[in-house]
Amino acid sequence: MKPRVAILTHGGVGTGAYGQGFPALELLINGLANSFDITIYSQHPYHPEYRNAFVRLRTTSGKWTNGKIRWFLLLRALIQDHRLTRYHLIFSFWGYPAGVLAVSLSKLLHIRSGICLMGADSSTVPEIGFGILHKQFIGRITRFAYYHSSLLMCMSQWQKEILHHNGWRLQAEVVPWGPDTSIFHPRVRKQEAVIHILHVAHLTPVKDPYTLLRTFALIRASRPAVLRIVGEDLMRGKIQEWVQELAIEDQVQLLGARPHDEMCEHYQWADILLQTSISEGFAICVVEAFATGIPVAGTRVGLLADLGEQFAVVAEPGEEEKLASGILSLLNNEERRITQVDRALSWVHVHNLRYTIEKYKALWYEVCATGAE
Repeated sequence: MKPRVAILTHGGVGTGAYGQGFPALELLINGLANSFDITIYSQHPYHPEYRNAFVRLRTTSGKWTNGKIRWFLLLRALIQDHRLTRYHLIFSFWGYPAGVLAVSLSKLLHIRSGICLMGADSSTVPEIGFGILHKQFIGRITRFAYYHSSLLMCMSQWQKEILHHNGWRLQAEVVPWGPDTSIFHPRVRKQEAVIHILHVAHLTPVKDPYTLLRTFALIRASRPAVLRIVGEDLMRGKIQEWVQELAIEDQVQLLGARPHDEMCEHYQWADILLQTSISEGFAICVVEAFATGIPVAGTRVGLLADLGEQFAVVAEPGEEEKLASGILSLLNNEERRITQVDRALSWVHVHNLRYTIEKYKALWYEVCATGAE
């Protein structure tokens, strides 16, 4: 009999644009469903047309709009399901509040708990209100949950080091999330006179879209270039203002969110991926770009902080001049570009989706085998 796992999450599966949530998360969970009997408890309602043949789906009625009420009803449903057939593990993606609730519930039910830290739950950028490590009350209860979780997981070593730098000396397993190489695969593309630059992310302050646009403007001043942005625009008109301010309206394509099965085409369109985040837990777009055989430029956060300059053009957050000059230098040096792409392809050949599933599977089995909390 498969060990039973309850996954507690804010959303990320069957939610958002196209009902695709965070596609990498769904791919991971569906892969784990071959070895575990999984039920996902989502605080955010699923898309009406979303279906998943691999796991059971639980949420609350859409008539409840208050977030606290939705969490209460979701936890009540989880407890009721546990009483019918016992769970071996409650696992949360995102540390707050899902991780805090998962650990608290595991203590009540005397079962094991686990947390995967994703982004803001392991970060502190108070100047833009991002992260929780600097918040007094939330930080205190979250730290308690992290310390008392049976299994704490990070997506990058950089993420773990941020916790340690802020005084959170925690034992955590680092497991990078690999791409699905059946979806993302390389295609030889001859570089043209116009540089194709791709950015993949929802546009929010932590992604630092102003540095993105300034970097592109600097590149555009030296060579013809086009910037394609794939992701929902949540900046309330600021992107359009900045594009006009920098006089790059005709060279910036704002595509919004796109279906996941279309993303390989966008990577293959590009000459380089540009990521300018102030903070990242990982940055799944980086490994998707690796898998499609295009070079990457970005800030020293998440996976790029772990891998460094051998794998990408890397600069500190906000350093648009260094990013722009690094991109131009790389694209003008074919031998160096090919070497970097080959090194990245070798990395994803090992650290692909199957690798991530197997690492999670081993850790989950180990935790489930230890029995009651």
